[in-house]
Amino acid sequence: MNIIETMQSILNEYPQIGTVRVNYVENEDDFGIAPNGDSLVREDCIGNEHRAHSFVLYCKLQSMSDYDRLNDSGILLDLQAYLESAAQEQQVGYGRKTGTLDKIICENGMLLEAPSETLTDGWIYQMQVRAEYTIPA
Repeated sequence: MNIIETMQSILNEYPQIGTVRVNYVENEDDFGIAPNGDSLVREDCIGNEHRAHSFVLYCKLQSMSDYDRLNDSGILLDLQAYLESAAQEQQVGYGRKTGTLDKIICENGMLLEAPSETLTDGWIYQMQVRAEYTIPA
């Protein structure tokens, strides 16, 4: 699996999430990841590539009251803790090579979009996620 498929698989294993889609969210309680790009962070003296891939994680949650919004923040915080611990022993494909996922870093979880017509529609939250992985020479 490439890094996008690996992240989608990790997110699908999280118990509070249904199916995670790539690049969009449709319904309430939907989650989606949007890949923002992959970069070579560094290459060591024997040719191992240390890479990072950036994502934006979107979720559409019910947030009509202060209680709902506090609960939504708790879900994002719990998800962050889960992701940061889920990187252990995950395999990542890059081209014809296979490497390992080193760590997942989550930042800037925030409200992205409030519904325009009624407060009962789902509110969209986002969190920036960076997956760092190593591809051996």
